Amino acid sequence: MMRFPKPREAVAAEFGTKVIANLDELAGHVSAVTIAVADRASSEGRRAVFEARRCVPDRKNRWPGIRAEGKQIVELGKRHNALLQVGHIERFNPAVVALAKLNLLPRFHRRRSRQPLPFRSLDVGVVLDVMIHDIDIVLSLVKSPVTRVDAVGASVIGGVEDVCNARLTFENGCVANLTASRLALKTERKLRFFSHDAVGLH
Repeated sequence: MMRFPKPREAVAAEFGTKVIANLDELAGHVSAVTIAVADRASSEGRRAVFEARRCVPDRKNRWPGIRAEGKQIVELGKRHNALLQVGHIERFNPAVVALAKLNLLPRFHRRRSRQPLPFRSLDVGVVLDVMIHDIDIVLSLVKSPVTRVDAVGASVIGGVEDVCNARLTFENGCVANLTASRLALKTERKLRFFSHDAVGLH
């Protein structure tokens, strides 16, 4: 009878790499680790990597109790002299990087992020799953404190919001309208901004 190797062993053989069964063994072979597991299971992985004094390019923090556990993770990194990078990957989008280099003073932002239901991370709402990237981009471009937030969302699939619209008002007078949905038929990410010097669309 033919025996089939486990999927991880087959992949390792195809790409000439090595299968490592646990984090304790992995820590001795790498300098940095990306934690890519369910949010509820990610804390233990971070602790193991930090204790080995390895860097963690982390996913965006979306779990319940975000502030309390976020502080614990930062303290854990300091204690073990390890680096932590939160995965706000959209900030490194080439279009966003190019826009930031223009040093414009935005007066109005409109950001729309829509995608089909991913059937993952349904324990958190679309704000912490999708809109968090939009909020991070707008904050990095406006560089002014938020003075007011008006938002409304709706739950369609589960117990958390699947679509949300938010309006952020900043101290410098800039306004940002953000819309996020995971009920769309196709993936769409659009950013439009207006300043005294230019109008931009991404």
